[in-house]
Amino acid sequence: PGTLMNELVARAAAAGDPQAVVDEFLARQTSFPIVENERTAHFLFRGAAQEVTLRGDLFDDLVERPLTRLAGTDLFYASFELTPDARIGYQFVRDLDQTLTERRGL
Repeated sequence: PGTLMNELVARAAAAGDPQAVVDEFLARQTSFPIVENERTAHFLFRGAAQEVTLRGDLFDDLVERPLTRLAGTDLFYASFELTPDARIGYQFVRDLDQTLTERRGL
């Protein structure tokens, strides 16, 4: 299905400057994670990294989930279906050793 992230990936892939597409997309966002259709949460990490994972109480098994790097950019992302009005704690882990805490309600 067409989600905001699917559209961003397609636009970035077709662009001569995918980072400019990401810059413009992020400038329009008002809150993070981006919640779409009250159920889909798009978790975004932007910055220098080789690998980024997500961990938190949104996963029953307490295992980190990898984020996907958008080719040609410094943006990593992952999307998950959540219950409406979910409140979760989560953290990004950059390059397996640097934990970056995010604690926000969706």
